[in-house]
Amino acid sequence: MKYVMVDCVSSFRQRYCVAVPDDCPDPTGWAQDTVTCEEATEFSQQHIGEQIFATRIITRDEVLKQFDEDNDYLKEWADDYKLEQMVCVINNDGEVISGGAEWKD
Repeated sequence: MKYVMVDCVSSFRQRYCVAVPDDCPDPTGWAQDTVTCEEATEFSQQHIGEQIFATRIITRDEVLKQFDEDNDYLKEWADDYKLEQMVCVINNDGEVISGGAEWKD
């Protein structure tokens, strides 16, 4: 079995609605500052998707090393359990047989 590590950035569009006083000389600037300073409540969001920025073939040992680096609080898991739980396995027909995104079921 080959392991392919795919690094992605997940993008979201967040929207905020900021009410500013009628006499504000720069309403858009005030609203932008409020959002930038994280003082506004999120109005809505939409997941735009994932952009792949790196892909590489790695060994089983490299998978486990990367897992432990990324998830140091789970280092005590057995190696086989880490692979069962966190690696998406596909068969020769391209079907996901384990480790698929549960939220898509």
